[in-house]
Amino acid sequence: MPSSDDEATADSQHSTPPKKKRKVEDPKDFPSELLSFLSHAVFSNRTLACFAIYTTKEKAALLYKKIMEKYSVTFISRHNSYNHN
Repeated sequence: MPSSDDEATADSQHSTPPKKKRKVEDPKDFPSELLSFLSHAVFSNRTLACFAIYTTKEKAALLYKKIMEKYSVTFISRHNSYNHN
């Protein structure tokens, strides 16, 4: 009869290895006029007074709704930048 140690070893040999964290690069097309308004601090467990979410047009509507529902915001807006350099 196999021991529980043998079963644990067999299970670990067939488990899925952890996924590598994907490197997220800074967006190259973020409007340079807005960079001075962003905080470049590392996120921590603190309250943020303001922040920008840079995302795709398709995800923007969903994120907008979720942020409105989850946080008690005093101001929220969505903007689309078509022709910035």
